[in-house]
Amino acid sequence: MTDQKPFTGRSRQRRTRWAVALGDTVSRVLITVGGIGTIVAVSTVFVFLLWVVIPLFLPAHLGFIREVPGAWIANNGTEDAAGATETDANPVLEFGVDEFQTTGWVLDARGVVTSFEVKTGQSLTEQDLELESPLTAVTSVPGFSVHYLAGEDGKVREADFGFATDFLPSDDVSDEARALAPEQMMLYETEDDVGMLQKTTQGQYRFQTLNVEVGEAMEFFTAPVRLLTASMPGNELILAAMSAEGELTVRRHAKRENLLTGTTSWEESDSATLTIEKRNGSLPKHLLATGAGDQLFVIWEDGLLRRFNIRRLAKGLVAAEEIDLLPAAEAHLSHVGFILGQNTFIAADTQGELRSWFSVRDAQAATPDKTTLVSAQTYPPTGSPVTAFSASSRSRIFAVGSDDSRISIYQATTGSRLASKLLSADSVKKSTAPTSGASNGEKRQPITHLLLTPKDDGLISIAGDRFVQFAFDPRHPEATFTSIFRPLWYESYPEEEHVWQSSGANQDLEPKFGLMPLIFGSLKATLYSMLIGAPLALLAAIYTSEFLTPSLRVKVKPTIELMASLPSVVLGFLAALVFAPFVEEVISTIIAGAFCLPICMLAGAFLWQLIPEPWSVILARWRLAFIALCIPIGMSVSTLLGPVVDNVVFAGDMHRWLDGQIGTGTGGWFLLFLPLSFIGMGVISSRWINPWMRERSHRRLWSGKRFIVIDGVKFALLGVVSLLASWLIALGLNAFGLDPRGIFFGTYVQRNALVVGFVMGFAIIPIIYTIADDALAAVPEHLRSASLGAGATQWQTAVRIVVPAATSGLFSALMIGLGRAVGETMIVLMAGGNTPVMDWNVFNGFRTLSANIAVELPEAVRNSTHYRMLFLAALSLFILTFIVNTIAELVRIRFRRRIVEL
Repeated sequence: MTDQKPFTGRSRQRRTRWAVALGDTVSRVLITVGGIGTIVAVSTVFVFLLWVVIPLFLPAHLGFIREVPGAWIANNGTEDAAGATETDANPVLEFGVDEFQTTGWVLDARGVVTSFEVKTGQSLTEQDLELESPLTAVTSVPGFSVHYLAGEDGKVREADFGFATDFLPSDDVSDEARALAPEQMMLYETEDDVGMLQKTTQGQYRFQTLNVEVGEAMEFFTAPVRLLTASMPGNELILAAMSAEGELTVRRHAKRENLLTGTTSWEESDSATLTIEKRNGSLPKHLLATGAGDQLFVIWEDGLLRRFNIRRLAKGLVAAEEIDLLPAAEAHLSHVGFILGQNTFIAADTQGELRSWFSVRDAQAATPDKTTLVSAQTYPPTGSPVTAFSASSRSRIFAVGSDDSRISIYQATTGSRLASKLLSADSVKKSTAPTSGASNGEKRQPITHLLLTPKDDGLISIAGDRFVQFAFDPRHPEATFTSIFRPLWYESYPEEEHVWQSSGANQDLEPKFGLMPLIFGSLKATLYSMLIGAPLALLAAIYTSEFLTPSLRVKVKPTIELMASLPSVVLGFLAALVFAPFVEEVISTIIAGAFCLPICMLAGAFLWQLIPEPWSVILARWRLAFIALCIPIGMSVSTLLGPVVDNVVFAGDMHRWLDGQIGTGTGGWFLLFLPLSFIGMGVISSRWINPWMRERSHRRLWSGKRFIVIDGVKFALLGVVSLLASWLIALGLNAFGLDPRGIFFGTYVQRNALVVGFVMGFAIIPIIYTIADDALAAVPEHLRSASLGAGATQWQTAVRIVVPAATSGLFSALMIGLGRAVGETMIVLMAGGNTPVMDWNVFNGFRTLSANIAVELPEAVRNSTHYRMLFLAALSLFILTFIVNTIAELVRIRFRRRIVEL
């Protein structure tokens, strides 16, 4: 086949200039690299967020470190006549370790404190507290080094078991100490004391010793003290003790400080005494005073708890409530103990069941103080009786030891078991008892003492005469799928709730990392902003594209697009300091204006149609200005109707009505159903009334002017019918006792969703308007010409031809505006109230995911649970927008395919 030449006989040379080819190649490479780079960048962000978040869901680790013989335990025994050692003659009552886990101490019933090296179990020092009688009860205040000791003489003493840390000069230590490697330690003796010397990574020599200071004795009884408990609410000290004869005494002490010497002391301010009767021949087994110093729990072994109100001791001990802690009749309480804060206590029974209890306020409670105890969590059982208990001094973790030598660690809020470990049989065998599932006639010793170290990085247990040390890494126990996305029953809350509260005034705070209030706040802000901004933007785009003259269009569109140049922080600033106070003052007028302005605009459109046709053609260029005059008229009418709305709908005072102090729910239901009534009347008019009117007009029974007048009368009548229908529905719902307050309405907060919706709607209008206008302009002109040529009006052409053809573009505009609203930070941060609550009240604030990240991330400790939860919030926002955009793209493609098929 030969090439055909043109009629000139000369072949045309098709050559691309080298500059064009180079530019095309460079552009193709840049576009390819940019596209791939964008995908890689987005993927990298996702991977990084996932990398930070994954450790939240890793399990806790409990690992064995060492097991040493506790010589200081065995030496506490006494020998009987046969020479056998009774190790329970002077049992260990309390023990502790320092925060570095180098030195520990034990207190036995004789009042002797023995310090020991944790690594080897070797005794360091032995100090006799020189008490007047053996100890019978010991209690401590969680989070403090102070203990209270009670003896057979009926007296209580305060003892501070504190560790003194000194850094010794390198010239003053021995050559052996200088040879220590970093983090290595040794037993070291100075001229004054014996302790543990450790070389830090910075090359310093840290010398740690135990200091025990015992205060003066406080007389409680002449009989031995049987039970003892203490709490420190603020600058007060609450001590409650029960004697072996059942006498219960509670004392409140005030803290006094000597300004000259700087010493502090406790001065008794109030006290109360009550005799507790025996139950089934036995006295109570447990005594607990809450951290707030307002309640005292007296608990029997069979599970009966009697709660006393001790807020006003001058009026005596007021019995407030009796409950049963044990659901199983055959079980008995084996241990009861407070966790951090001394508000929630854990009750463990002989069947290995564990439950948490705390007090909640209940206006319907039959108790005198309107407070009742509730069981919030049931934990995985241990399988055998609990014999030891220890609560963390810095978090809401607690550990229990059981009769079968098993250690279990739990997180109190989530109810999850973090770790479980069974001690080795070699360390806890006891050959003096018959076998029960063990070989060679041996059985496991129960764990008698348990201690979570001060930094929650270790666990120490005592079983028999063996001392076992574990390394413990709780990781992030507060963050579980349940605590993040489902409601939890938090301390002192009346029921399960979604809550975000990452910080508090003190370390006793129960961290609450529920993301649902933040996700709800993001959706709420997006919804209200889209309800306000999207209709205005789309209608403006349709009007400028289809009805506005070209000369005005080229001026209006850039003006609206110029709105996008306003920074979000400026809009947030104006919303918080200008719009929010103004809206609060004229809220009734704004509500009236929401209905009056559209009605006035429609009335102006009807009046325009009544202008004679020659004049309407002449004045066509002024139509927009004429309709715009309806805006000040509508605002004036709204100002006049504002007080009327306030009196009729809100019983004369909107703020008090929203608080539920006055009025009924009728006005609220009326406002909610009024838009629905208008929409319903519009559907009825378009389906039945308008076809009938058009038929009579086509039959020339009505003239054009008459048709317009009748149409206006129809509009007015339908409006009146809508008002009546909304009011009747509101009366009916109110008659059934339904009230929208508490659901859709509530207490008015100055920075609320209405203000955010208006300002953020203003922020998203430019982007929705621009994309929508471009989509409408892209519709082929011949479609408009064909529709108009067939006799359709401009409105019919726009609604039935242009808008359906541009559906995919309009939907893309809405989705991009939605993404802008979801990710907005500064406006919602400054004008949204920043309160993580879950309610649809338009007059209340909220907190979004983006605002929460902006507020809390600068203060979050790196790699903490709070820090990683903020990254999880960012990941949730990432996934949320990804899902929305994916769905939007699928819908857009579907719309485009349908349009092409048409």
